[in-house]
Amino acid sequence: LLYSTRRHGVAMRTLLQRVTGRRDTVLLVRDKGGGVFGAFLPAEWKHKANDFYGTGECFVFQLCPSLAKYTWTGANSMFISSNMSGVVIGGGGKAAIW
Repeated sequence: LLYSTRRHGVAMRTLLQRVTGRRDTVLLVRDKGGGVFGAFLPAEWKHKANDFYGTGECFVFQLCPSLAKYTWTGANSMFISSNMSGVVIGGGGKAAIW
């Protein structure tokens, strides 16, 4: 486990310090409503100002309340953006996770 809000607190700086340079990671989120969703991120995490990076192997998924997998549509190459302001996964009008 690279990062957990329970273990490491809620700080973007800490998240980025722990994941930068890592690849083949899974981001898993549980929201206040009980929903569980996330993303598989095969590309190496980077700390980039406003640039997107990654490949079409990246995908997002939902585990609860139902199972779903969302793969690259090919419409753009906006896969992952991560910086001190936050993490964005997906793009082109509306991000999948932000």
